[in-house]
Amino acid sequence: FIEKLVVTGSGKKPSSVEFSDGINFIVGPSNTGKSYIVESIDYLFGFEPSKNKPFRFDPSLGYDCFALHTRTPNGTVIFRRKLGENKINISGTDPNYKHGDYSLGHLAKNNISSIWLQMMGIDEPHKILQSQAGKVQQLTLRSFLHMFFVKQDYVARTQSVLYNPELYPNMTSTPSKAAALFLMSGKDASEYEANEDKKIRKAKRT
Repeated sequence: FIEKLVVTGSGKKPSSVEFSDGINFIVGPSNTGKSYIVESIDYLFGFEPSKNKPFRFDPSLGYDCFALHTRTPNGTVIFRRKLGENKINISGTDPNYKHGDYSLGHLAKNNISSIWLQMMGIDEPHKILQSQAGKVQQLTLRSFLHMFFVKQDYVARTQSVLYNPELYPNMTSTPSKAAALFLMSGKDASEYEANEDKKIRKAKRT
């Protein structure tokens, strides 16, 4: 579980929020930093800012280093990321997690998604269905994070929580359902037998 979020900056007093194992509530008036807490946690989950999805943290505040302290049965795992960097550093006392820098891209050898999946008990890489035609994709934290880490803008939406609202509708259905199926049953794309395409069958007959 997440023990503490700490945000620091040169010449700034560290700003931190502590959590306990169980349900935590963050309560306060508007413009007091509640959204910053959520955005900062997502930043350490491996959020990749883009032109259409910026990291909404004001750099003029002078804070530029984010750290998420987590507690495991065997010690601690600490995630650190500088503002604007595309890597996250891992440290801590749990010997099961290798220290060092991890990439945001899930195709990289050392990627941050694999660490978060490991913390959830998913130690091996898995493929899930990307389309009904049988195309597959890598299972990552982002495959299902939207089901649990619901952003404020999406709380009142009518669409199912299974679907990622940040993707186009035709990109959300199959991988979202496949990720949910894996979380519930452990079944991944290795147990899927794709139906042979009609064109392929026709070509074989010919």
